[in-house]
Amino acid sequence: MMKPTLIEITKLRILSRIGLYDWEQRILQPLDIDLRLTIAENTFLDYADVAKKVTAFLQSETFDTLERVAETLVTLLKTSYAVSAVTIRVAKPFAIPGAQTVAVVLEQ
Repeated sequence: MMKPTLIEITKLRILSRIGLYDWEQRILQPLDIDLRLTIAENTFLDYADVAKKVTAFLQSETFDTLERVAETLVTLLKTSYAVSAVTIRVAKPFAIPGAQTVAVVLEQ
């Protein structure tokens, strides 16, 4: 029986336009992305290409919520690569006073 391979990319810092308010969408804000990608055993996944694709996508779009970022990234990854499962954590550092970060985790 073949076992799946798990690939993790953690703390990928990307500047993106995100927020519910107009002023937030006019500035670049950091997002920290953690990815867990499951692929079939003996399958190759170019994780440098994954990081480049995620970075380029987040730098080219504007988002209103972390949930929307996570949902669109899962779709992007599942349609671009031979992954059987994706877990993604999208964190926005210092999004609220008193908290180091606010994050959303999505598994599919």
